[in-house]
Amino acid sequence: MSAGQFPSGRRISSIAHHVAFAYCKRLRTVSIPEGVGGLGEFSFRSCPELRQVSLPSAILSANYAFFDCPKLQIVSGPATAPRNLQATLVAGNRMQLNWQSPLLAREQSIDVRRYRVDYSVNGGKSWQSLLVIPGKMTSVTLPALYVRRTYVFRLTPIAGFPYAAPFNTNATVPGQSVSATITVPGRNRPDTR
Repeated sequence: MSAGQFPSGRRISSIAHHVAFAYCKRLRTVSIPEGVGGLGEFSFRSCPELRQVSLPSAILSANYAFFDCPKLQIVSGPATAPRNLQATLVAGNRMQLNWQSPLLAREQSIDVRRYRVDYSVNGGKSWQSLLVIPGKMTSVTLPALYVRRTYVFRLTPIAGFPYAAPFNTNATVPGQSVSATITVPGRNRPDTR
C-alpha cells in the first residue's frame, strides 16, 4: 500500500488503535478525511517511506502518531496552519503581521520551531523569502516596504512533529501556509528632472 485511503460514505471519528497503520513499509502518503478528531499514539509508527500527511481541520491530537517516520517531509491541512493571519500598516509603510498558533501546536501535537515569512508582488505567482522568526512569536513588524504596491504575505510554520524521526532528532517539516494581502498606499514622487 503506497497511499492511505479511507472508505467513502463511512464516518470515521478517530483512528484510535495505537498501531493501526504501523510498520507499513511502502506507505508514502496519507490523507486523513474530515471528521477525524484524533490519531492514536503510534498509529503510523515506523512507516519508513511515509513522506506526506494531510490532516483534517477538526483534528485535535496526533501525539506520537508519526514516531520513527524518518522521510516525513510535509504535514499539511488546516490544523497545521497558522490561524487568523492579518496584515496591518503601521508607522507609514511598515507592516505588522499578527496570527494565532496552529490548532495542533496548541495541543502540543506539533512543535512550531519557526515561521518563514515570504512575500509576493505578483499575486502569488512567485515568492521571495523575507525572514524567519522564532516559533513562539505570533506577530512581527516587517521592514519598510515600497509604496503603491500590493503585497501578498505567506506565513509557513516549520514544525517538529514530536518523535517523527528516530530518537527525537531535530528534523522539521513545513506545515500548511496561510497568506494575507495588503496594498501599501503612497504618493508618486514629484518629477525632479
